[in-house]
Amino acid sequence: MRLFLTLILSTLSFVSVAAQQDFYKTFGEYTIQYTAINTTDIDPDVAKQSGLPRSKKIGLLNIVALKDEIQSFEPSMIKLSAYNLLGQEVPLDLLIHKEQTSVYYLATFRKHENDNLWFKIDIQFTPESKVESFKFTKEVFIQ
Repeated sequence: MRLFLTLILSTLSFVSVAAQQDFYKTFGEYTIQYTAINTTDIDPDVAKQSGLPRSKKIGLLNIVALKDEIQSFEPSMIKLSAYNLLGQEVPLDLLIHKEQTSVYYLATFRKHENDNLWFKIDIQFTPESKVESFKFTKEVFIQ
């Protein structure tokens, strides 16, 4: 399983660096890294092993929560939303992938034509902390 995760993350890292779509948001000692890509950018073998669909009409949102910029952890609450330019909600299918020292939130979404999508991430780092929210936009293309 560790090999699977290494393959998928290296694929996502390569794609995000190549497309310059690597983003992060910092809240004190916590950092959220997020990337949205086309699932056709994922290696077919990696997608098959992970159960992720590959289609020109499906995108992938990848979220990782870090503490002190290095240690992955599972926040108390995370909610992911996506909306098109008309304000219509785009359903997200969330997959949480846990390893010994890492937690990854992978959400697939359907793409309709070329579109700009707004993603909203609500996260509560600890049960005692307030809910933090932020949004970002991503132009998605049907290739």
